[in-house]
Amino acid sequence: MIVDFLWGGVAPHAMNHAKPGARYIQVGSSAGATSTITGLVLRNKLLTLVGHSLFATPAEVRRSAYAQLAGHAIDGKFTVDLEQTRLEDISRTWEHLKTGASRKLVVTP
Repeated sequence: MIVDFLWGGVAPHAMNHAKPGARYIQVGSSAGATSTITGLVLRNKLLTLVGHSLFATPAEVRRSAYAQLAGHAIDGKFTVDLEQTRLEDISRTWEHLKTGASRKLVVTP
């Protein structure tokens, strides 16, 4: 699964490096409001492209989910294997991730 807060020119690169059958969730557009992706990458990678907006979820549902998530974090009920990289290093990071164990990637400006 890829959760994309960046979009723009970054999206095609992320899609090209996605595992076949991945779900690609488009959440934000910090790197640009538009992106040029091809149908070929969607078909070859068998990607599912999903748009997400918190505004479609009622406020009470969001509050409840956040409280539950915060409670789990406080209780130490989950861990996430993360790798952080800068946007300018994203190409090198994609290649690095191909050779190692699957990790969640956090991209920063």
